[in-house]
Amino acid sequence: MKCSDRSGANAQGAIVSFVGVVREEESGRKIKSMEMEAYKGMAEEELSNLKNRAMEKFSLEDVAIIHRVGSLLSGDNMVLIAVSSGHRKETFA
Repeated sequence: MKCSDRSGANAQGAIVSFVGVVREEESGRKIKSMEMEAYKGMAEEELSNLKNRAMEKFSLEDVAIIHRVGSLLSGDNMVLIAVSSGHRKETFA
């Protein structure tokens, strides 16, 4: 999904994003850092399935999902999800 490159019918009338962040505290325990691991093939397949289900269920034009792996510190961005559709209603659904 390229916000600046809307070729074709210009179907993207709305783009909404979500950024998940590593918390500083969980259940009363301080978090300094965390290690995110993933089996690449399985993770990519699951993210693709999530994208496809969301596009179908909510009539979206596109979905982008980026989930970081490796060492993350408290306050680091962990996941980015961006969705686009023809209208606001679908992007916020």
